Amino acid sequence: MKKPPKPNPLIVKCGSSSVTIYHGESGGSPLYTLVWREGRKRYRKAFRQSEKAIEQANVVVKRLESGHRTAGKISNADAEAFGIAMIDLAPLKVPLNSVAQSGGTSADQEQFSTARCDALQVGS
Repeated sequence: MKKPPKPNPLIVKCGSSSVTIYHGESGGSPLYTLVWREGRKRYRKAFRQSEKAIEQANVVVKRLESGHRTAGKISNADAEAFGIAMIDLAPLKVPLNSVAQSGGTSADQEQFSTARCDALQVGS
């Protein structure tokens, strides 16, 4: 006896990003599983209610699309500068966007460099 065909998965798309929702059963109850990839890593999240699965899929796909737009345009030099800036600001607990908006005076830069050196010495 053949099994009934599985329903087609639902694909939620936003731009070039997508999240797939598979429908199945677990313990006799419906199960909706979201599947998506971020870089090389595959993620899965299961829900019992289709409405919650669809709502979460929309949240994930919008987050993925906003990240793709930024990551696709960033150069290696910009990525390296971002990483260094995050290291500089970590001990000060200062958000990067607030420094960028303030213009970053030379006194700020000296303070950040000193903090970075102190942080690197502590981590050694």
